[in-house]
Amino acid sequence: MTTQRVTLNGGWTSFQGVNGNDAAANTATTDLINILDTVEVPIVVVRRDFMIACFNKAAADVLGLSPSDIGRPSRDISVLAGLPRLERQCSQVITGEVESRVDFREVDKWFVVRLSPYTQGDRQVTGTVLTFTNVTAFRSSIDQAIYERECTKAILNTVADPLVVLSADQRIQSGNRAFYTMFGVSRDETQGVTLCELGNGAFDLAPLRTQLRKMLAGSRAFEPVEVDHVLW
Repeated sequence: MTTQRVTLNGGWTSFQGVNGNDAAANTATTDLINILDTVEVPIVVVRRDFMIACFNKAAADVLGLSPSDIGRPSRDISVLAGLPRLERQCSQVITGEVESRVDFREVDKWFVVRLSPYTQGDRQVTGTVLTFTNVTAFRSSIDQAIYERECTKAILNTVADPLVVLSADQRIQSGNRAFYTMFGVSRDETQGVTLCELGNGAFDLAPLRTQLRKMLAGSRAFEPVEVDHVLW
């Protein structure tokens, strides 16, 4: 059997066997290729020797691959060369026959790349299938949340009065700079500590515990409670 490079309907590009005896097999391959070209997730198949075997239309569109990349080493493809230790990871997937994942950035886009073993009919692993899931929007939302959190912390640290944030079980989550300075403690020392344990039990007062419990339960609005206590 001989092989030739082909680009079928939709854009899936690969090496395909061609001779009269393989007409049925090639028809099945064409059907599979047509299906994979409807998938919006970029898919790239890398052979055991780390050469590009094939890819779907989404990979061509999103990653900028072209038919001329078929048969080239993955390390020579600029977009794949950016994947950390790609050949090593492919070898581990092929040898161990287990999936692997890696984060990958291409210009302004972020992807989670899943590396899966590619097996043929005899169950022999002959390569690695790379699927690229675009998580740019998700990463952006996380980055925005981190930015807003840091801005909030910076603002609270300018407040002269001590402020503390409690969890539902009245454990300390965070505080501002004035809070940590007043008690002479650090964030790590107070993280997860109950309010009652703070300042030698300065806040271990029944009225305060009751008010907090009712407020956290949503049964009533919080009312100010004055505490007159010598901390040291």
